[in-house]
Amino acid sequence: MVNDSGSWIEGCDALCLTLTRTPADEAVLLLALSDLSEFPDVDAAEAWVEQATAYDRAWFATGTIDGWTFVWEENGWQGVMPEVALRLAGGGLLVSAFWNVNALMSFLVVDCGSLLRQFDPLFHDDKEPPTESVGMGLEAEAGLDWKRAPRLSSLTLLSTIGGTRSVAPSWLKEPGVRFWAHRF
Repeated sequence: MVNDSGSWIEGCDALCLTLTRTPADEAVLLLALSDLSEFPDVDAAEAWVEQATAYDRAWFATGTIDGWTFVWEENGWQGVMPEVALRLAGGGLLVSAFWNVNALMSFLVVDCGSLLRQFDPLFHDDKEPPTESVGMGLEAEAGLDWKRAPRLSSLTLLSTIGGTRSVAPSWLKEPGVRFWAHRF
């Protein structure tokens, strides 16, 4: 039985991970809201976020994995907002998965300037989900354990569509990864 427990995912309260073909330098500018700063490493970016007196800061990383630009938003959500995803896609394919500590989740696929698929992984298998979905289910969605492992299933689907290795925090240690923080 596979579930979100016992993996690095269990300790990750909020994440938005996006794969796009847009070059990382462009993706940064398309994603950042305001007060964009680059940091030498994840620790420095996290420290800047923790210094906030209001809940208005987040860090993210950009890098390349298996031919894709990835945007790893720790406690962020920009990549699953359709208007941002369409910009980040640049007319090409984009895949994004999100969850947070409040059990909000979203998965989306954009291609050729259109939102092809968006759904809430938490309610994927519900006959009448309380959230609205866009598009027909993808073949790669079948067979994933959406009930016991919605976060793991989301990341597995993201990797399957992108043809990348499994998502893991080690992506943040890939050569050329850059760390950013911004206000939202």
